[in-house]
Amino acid sequence: MKLNLRYLLAYLDDVLKPSDSAAVGRLIKSTPRASELVRRIQSIIRMRRLSAPDPLDSSGNADPNDVAEYLDNLTPATEMERYESFLLKSDEHLAEVAATHQILSQYLGDKPSISDSTREKMHEIAMAFLPENSEWEEDLAKSGSAIDIPAMVAPQESASAPELVIPFEHPPRGDGWKQFLVILGIVLVLGVWAYSILTDHSFRYASEGYVERRFDRSEVDGNQPEVASNQNLPDSNLPAATTSDSPAVKPDNTIAAVDPTVPQTAAPPMTTSTAVAPPATTSEVMPVDPNGNPAVAVAPAPPAPPRVFMPVTYQTENLPLVYARNTELGINALLAAPQMPLELGDQLYVPQYSLAAFGVGEGCARMQLRSNTAVLLPGSVADQVFALEIQRGGVLFETLPDAPLKLKALEIHVENRHFEFLLPETPVKIAISVQPRLPQSFETMPNGQLEDAIIWVEGEVILKNHDGNETKVSGGHFMFPPSPAEVAEEQNPAEANQPPAVPMPTWMNGEPETMTLSQRRDQQEFLKLLEDSSNLWLDLQGVANDPNPRIAALATRLLALGQQYQTLVSILARSPHEESRTEAILGLRTWLPIHEEHRTELIEAMEKMFNPETAQTIYPMLWGYSHDDGKRPDISRRLVDSLQHEHVAVRELAIYWIEQLTGQRLGYRPLAVASTREQAIAAWEKHLNRVGALVDPKE
Repeated sequence: MKLNLRYLLAYLDDVLKPSDSAAVGRLIKSTPRASELVRRIQSIIRMRRLSAPDPLDSSGNADPNDVAEYLDNLTPATEMERYESFLLKSDEHLAEVAATHQILSQYLGDKPSISDSTREKMHEIAMAFLPENSEWEEDLAKSGSAIDIPAMVAPQESASAPELVIPFEHPPRGDGWKQFLVILGIVLVLGVWAYSILTDHSFRYASEGYVERRFDRSEVDGNQPEVASNQNLPDSNLPAATTSDSPAVKPDNTIAAVDPTVPQTAAPPMTTSTAVAPPATTSEVMPVDPNGNPAVAVAPAPPAPPRVFMPVTYQTENLPLVYARNTELGINALLAAPQMPLELGDQLYVPQYSLAAFGVGEGCARMQLRSNTAVLLPGSVADQVFALEIQRGGVLFETLPDAPLKLKALEIHVENRHFEFLLPETPVKIAISVQPRLPQSFETMPNGQLEDAIIWVEGEVILKNHDGNETKVSGGHFMFPPSPAEVAEEQNPAEANQPPAVPMPTWMNGEPETMTLSQRRDQQEFLKLLEDSSNLWLDLQGVANDPNPRIAALATRLLALGQQYQTLVSILARSPHEESRTEAILGLRTWLPIHEEHRTELIEAMEKMFNPETAQTIYPMLWGYSHDDGKRPDISRRLVDSLQHEHVAVRELAIYWIEQLTGQRLGYRPLAVASTREQAIAAWEKHLNRVGALVDPKE
């Protein structure tokens, strides 16, 4: 028995006779190639993001008539094999033929039920395009369909008769007056509402003569000393009454502390000719009571010292740099233009495969931000000092020999700690790398700190750390000393247990990273998608769903760099690409331990995108598991059970941590079909029964 594609489609859509269907089923089971083709057809029909065949395809194989002839078994025998070979090479055309066959089989298999109203509307539409003298012949009926539809016969017309033109627009409906009445009613309601507001006297002069009331502390707590305003001071402390030509002065509402043991004299009633002394400033002395009781005003906290911002200019062309600036409408992220000056408080993000160069001061220094870097320009409290807050990534800073103004220091902020590089007169080059540490246990900080910070110096500088200690640095140096858990011997100080020196990075010379042709093409396409954006964080949500998984991963990584955790949760829940989900997981694991409030924020965001059970399953996986956690039977059981979860993100997280703890996958793939996954899960079940946990408790 020879099995062709059309016969196979008839078997899948259950339109064969029982005897033929059984024979085809046995043949499929005995032929691996046929079984694989069946699985392929079932898969591509359900595939959501499979594109449709291009109707403008010039290859000659995209004609819908070919599909119709093939399904009706009208394709010539000489062309049948060629056409089926073409279908097997293209998922789009194979899905089109299989889906069309499935729809026709379902439609022609059972007589559809059509309501009388729908039938009448269809007749009206059909009759609207025919001449008035068209006739129906009851004895002529089309065959070959599950429904007998009488054939329509148009009258014979002479060659000179005008050709029937089908209109492209539906005839206008006669219910336009109803829409007009609805719109008129809405306009009347809005007009009445606006008139009521404009004529309401309670809204007029609302801001005139308003005096803020400040409560005494005695109204809140009766045991506290009485607090009075300057209006309750003795008469001798009030200025003389003003004339009618004097400008009115607003009453003083400054709170003053008064000794409750001294009897207070009542203030005279306010009249139209009585003025109140203007409020005292922080530099003025408050009035003193005649009996010697001073009235001291509550002075505000001293203002923070002004930040000095050294000019910074973006100089790179044709490479994306994202800057987020706080405006009146909130924080907005945009692409930076070449030669654009930056401002105090700007947040800078350098996407993957990009490189950003800057001029600092008036030719004082130059700075370079490497790929996947996020920094903030906070400004400094001192002159001739350039300040930079590095959140993650690589920074290259170089002083210039012929600078008109020499920089005194480079101030670096990392993880709420500040470091100051005292710069020499000679040119010096400093490279700084800050990489986040990921958590490895539930709701636990990663080894006591969030980042690993390393510096390399060409030349020699003096490093002044956050404790005020100064160290001469040349070559490689770790900015953070090892934590106690990393000290090899407790009797040695931390400085004696410094990790081995790290060689100079390859990007110390400032050269861009080497990219392949496909990476360069992805970068150019990614830049085109962002060129006209007026709100990058919003537009990147759409780019993260791009059909190209590499473009989607670039967008997700940039969102993670900007700590857009809500969008990352959405990508984790809905993205069809494994690459995007992996970047979202990495971004959430980096963001989660930064602040304690991130825990509740993440749970709330996940409960909006997942069901509560799935959210509670994912949350501990984002924190991670240590080697000791792998010895616990309860955690091991949860991870293995998660391999069967319906959501692919849970399965990916589960096998990731199982592989981290054991170094094995046992053939498990999160995206494999259910039968393949079940075989690997059975192997992990045997492992748990034999060992008792993922990691042997005896280790």
